[in-house]
Amino acid sequence: MSKKILIDIGHPAQVHCFKNIYNELKQEGHQLIVTSKDKEITRELLDENGIPYILLNKRTKSRLFKILEFPRVMFRFGKIIRQFKPDLILCRFSLHSVWVGRLFGSVIVGLADSEHTKKLDFLTKPMVQLKLTGDSYSKNLGKNHLRFPSNLEMLYLHSNRFLFDIDKIDQRHKKSEIAIVRFVSWKAHHDVGEKGISDEHKKEIIQLLNKKYKVLISSEEELPDEFKKYEFDTTPNSIHHYIKYARLYVGEGASMASESACLGTTVYYVNSLKVGYIEEQAKFGLCKSFRNSDKFLSEFKSDLETNFDWYRYNNYLNYISRQIDSTSVLKWIVLNYPFKNESYYKFIDNSRLK
Repeated sequence: MSKKILIDIGHPAQVHCFKNIYNELKQEGHQLIVTSKDKEITRELLDENGIPYILLNKRTKSRLFKILEFPRVMFRFGKIIRQFKPDLILCRFSLHSVWVGRLFGSVIVGLADSEHTKKLDFLTKPMVQLKLTGDSYSKNLGKNHLRFPSNLEMLYLHSNRFLFDIDKIDQRHKKSEIAIVRFVSWKAHHDVGEKGISDEHKKEIIQLLNKKYKVLISSEEELPDEFKKYEFDTTPNSIHHYIKYARLYVGEGASMASESACLGTTVYYVNSLKVGYIEEQAKFGLCKSFRNSDKFLSEFKSDLETNFDWYRYNNYLNYISRQIDSTSVLKWIVLNYPFKNESYYKFIDNSRLK
């Protein structure tokens, strides 16, 4: 029986999360609509993946404009639901998708992986019928919170979904070992009062890495002139091939840190925010996680001299062997909801054996 599914996307990373399930369900004859916020490179990713979408907002850096536009986003989303009448909405606990979706009686399946979105969770989780997280998620989201033995990055980086392609690496980058550096903007609602790598340490890190590696900087904010020559200018769909190819990742972004760990690249995560999936990867010996920039730089300098000999590839193989295909989990949920929790965990157990 064909289902009508609405996928709501609010961030570039969510395009990667939902692109595989979108394509599979579309191929199987289900009806899908994608709504999206115009944030960073979200539109470019959707276009590059051939996914049609309905835009809910206009891109802006003004907090005031975002507040003023929120009612319009709610109205536009409501109009889409009223016309499409979805059986189920897939989202990441966004206010408009949860509030308006429930208002029109839609089933909401919300994915979460960041424990620090407390205010957003407070406003949304009571209205989400099914909350889905990985095992490493440390919070209890209450009723109808289901966990699976993997993480959201495995929606697109599991070996069933991702195949490294050397041709995605620019010829000029193949002659050197690559170090990817990631800076965040600190403008997200959960970033208020948090911190990562100090400006002084950013300069020192790049100087240190530049002696041995080809440094590529990915940044949410425009880079200062002194860093412009290191700016990462690849196409959006090539980024994960670069991460796989790179020798190491150093950055403030948790998502890219986790992606790097999932692809076997040495990771240094520097952010005062503690994230469950990063802590799990640190326990497996895939990354080093720091709340303090000074402590990070001291240890990083020492590790650089020993060529990061703390990293063990066998730890990566051990970690990867425990991760199931997250897309298969999400697809089963979409096609079988409503279901009993017993049948869900039976599906998970069977998936472990494959």
